[in-house]
Amino acid sequence: AKPAIADYAFTTLEPNLGVVDVHGTALVFADIPGLISGASDGKGLGDAFLRHIERTKTLLYLIDSLSEDVVSDYRTLWQELSSYAIDVASKPHLVALTRIDAIDKDTLAAQMELLGEAGVENVYPVSSVAHKGLDALLSGALDLLRSVPEDQEEDEETDDIPTITLGDDPDAWWVEQISGQYVVHGEKIGRFAERTDFSNQEAVQRFRDILRKKGIDRELERLGVERGDTIAVGGKTFQW
Repeated sequence: AKPAIADYAFTTLEPNLGVVDVHGTALVFADIPGLISGASDGKGLGDAFLRHIERTKTLLYLIDSLSEDVVSDYRTLWQELSSYAIDVASKPHLVALTRIDAIDKDTLAAQMELLGEAGVENVYPVSSVAHKGLDALLSGALDLLRSVPEDQEEDEETDDIPTITLGDDPDAWWVEQISGQYVVHGEKIGRFAERTDFSNQEAVQRFRDILRKKGIDRELERLGVERGDTIAVGGKTFQW
């Protein structure tokens, strides 16, 4: 998909459809341009995109984890939907707390606590870049959709809509701890590792710079990596 974008508080100018394969079930997602305060009164793109939401069965609110007020962001989304049409705001929904690769675990815990104290439920912390939390989010979305009564469902033609899988993005990566090692997964970062001579300190430093630029070093630190720990990536290993 190549969505049109512009320099607004939101970037997507037109809704884009995509099919996500979740455990063998095709879910149709509509990427709706970001809601801003006053949208229901015509601000920004106004209700031009709110009308598209009426056709959806469930909603997924995206809240930036870097926000200074995640609760206010959530309430703005709900309020604009409610002002447009209360039946739209009452649709079953999940909340994705995005870009968690850019914050530390204490900040994430604080943001989750704020949302919880405000009564916001079904919050999934995710990072598309670090490939974290996506499986749980998509499984939750599938469960939520299956909970919608059949009389609310409508058939959707999906033949001409691109199918998206979690492995489609070569830039995607994630890190896990296996048998005492920190294993970095990802197509592109794996290729970088394959071309790196880890016996050469300059080459290792260049690879470390790539990890830093991609945010992988931050994720390793969040997981507790220490000097001397083994990092495995692309079939190779090196010491942190």
